[in-house]
Amino acid sequence: MGQLVPMWESGIQQMADKVAGDGGFIPTCQQAFEDITDATEAYKGELDDMADAAGIDLNDVQTGVDDLAIAFEGLVEKNDDLIERMETELSAVSNLRS
Repeated sequence: MGQLVPMWESGIQQMADKVAGDGGFIPTCQQAFEDITDATEAYKGELDDMADAAGIDLNDVQTGVDDLAIAFEGLVEKNDDLIERMETELSAVSNLRS
């Protein structure tokens, strides 16, 4: 293969070997997913420890964020109504000026 594609023995082959890993592509992917799962579980454990140390229930934080998002939606609707009223008033003032 090196004779057909001169760069085969360079970076391209090294990248292919790295992706294929020991045992081929599937075991490499499986190991990568296991590593991701382990890292996620470790992160969750660290978050739980931090929340315990702070005396905070992270579910309460999520609920608060959800409530805040709903409140902002209501605020946007109220602002839309206010803008519509202001346009109506501006139109009325323009008619009076005319």
